Amino acid sequence: MSKTYLQQRGKMKTWSYRRRIPKHVQPVFGSGLLTLSMKTRDKGIATMRANAISKQFDRNVRLAEAGNPIESWAIELKHNTLTRTEMAHELLGKIGDIVLGKHDIPEYEVYYDDVISQLEGLGIQEERYDCEGNYNYSDISTQVRDAIALVKGKKVEENPTLSTALRSYINYKGKQDDAVFKKQPTYAINSFINQYGDMTLKQIRRVNAIGFRDNLLAAGSAPGTVNRRLNAIRAVITVVSDILEMNMANPFNRVSIEVPDKEHVPLDKSIWHSVLTEPKAHDYIHIMTLLLVNTGCRISEVAGLLVDDVYLDENIPYIKIQAHPHRRLKNKTSVRTIPLIGISFIAAQMIKSEAIKANSKFIFRQYNRTDQTNGNSASASIKKRFNVKSHSFRHELISRLRDAECPTDIQSLITGHAINSSSKHYGDKHQLTAKQKWLCKVAFSIE
Repeated sequence: MSKTYLQQRGKMKTWSYRRRIPKHVQPVFGSGLLTLSMKTRDKGIATMRANAISKQFDRNVRLAEAGNPIESWAIELKHNTLTRTEMAHELLGKIGDIVLGKHDIPEYEVYYDDVISQLEGLGIQEERYDCEGNYNYSDISTQVRDAIALVKGKKVEENPTLSTALRSYINYKGKQDDAVFKKQPTYAINSFINQYGDMTLKQIRRVNAIGFRDNLLAAGSAPGTVNRRLNAIRAVITVVSDILEMNMANPFNRVSIEVPDKEHVPLDKSIWHSVLTEPKAHDYIHIMTLLLVNTGCRISEVAGLLVDDVYLDENIPYIKIQAHPHRRLKNKTSVRTIPLIGISFIAAQMIKSEAIKANSKFIFRQYNRTDQTNGNSASASIKKRFNVKSHSFRHELISRLRDAECPTDIQSLITGHAINSSSKHYGDKHQLTAKQKWLCKVAFSIE
């Protein structure tokens, strides 16, 4: 989430959520400004709670615009991702509004002694003092021990387990409901836990990270897959250790494996002979394949197209690749426009007409029967029909553009790769003419 609407206010330094309410729904909300206490001094926890409130805010605006009553505001306090510092503050809150940070003032000495005495009284062990008469903290819960540390002006040493760190990471990113986002880090963390157990972040050593990598390779995982697993765990540890100010080195830093460049093998002529034929009107698998041939799109980009993403009546017909709730994009540079040339233009005409007749907002409704585009199913359909991976058509177009000596920035604008030159400052749609010029040089037509 780009904006959390958080402010730290008051002598207790508690985080608050403050957000202006749109004028047209203020009568329903009963105010022009929403102010809610996040009931925490911990910024990480406050951000998680603010993410949830922002979603509820947007939901309430839609309810108000539809003339429906809005939901009451709910701050979720019982996270299973509470930090030790947060749990210690909640325990102090049960005792009362404890004022912290006044250790330099003599008048507070007795006050703090009294608070510590109350906390010590929460211990459940029978032997409350050791043989030398000192209070025995060894059997007191971690929460009590951390609360006493806060009262004494010390910092609680955070050290969550990997599973807790994963939940904190997902909540902090505001992706609790994003199954696609959660898939990679969840699989990676669970794979590590299966090998080494649910270690705390500070228990993990570089030898564990290297061993994890080597075990994945030994099990037959491809180098690219291994790197994705390593990157996912590295991201979780980096974000969570930063939130909790753990001041630790990430054991997964600089642990990777070199992915060898694979030489592209051109598709066999027999495959092209079967692909480059005129499709039947309802043969959506063939039509989808032809769309890939001259656009170089990823399979999910085409399978998730909406009718409104296909522009056939422009001077230069094109498709617009953009993120949708039902289909995420790989990265920011994947947002682009691609001219429709040759057989890809014919395919787009056929499938858009078919979608409109079926009163569907999706170009390929067959792969959008749930709330997420089924790119895997689309890819499997092409593999079964033509005995070729759908991504091969992307590699084929890139090779044809390279062989035609197409400038690299134009190649990147077509394929959605990162652009290093100044071309990125001129906007993607304004490059349609240049993209059309080079695609016309390499486009395939029906044989």
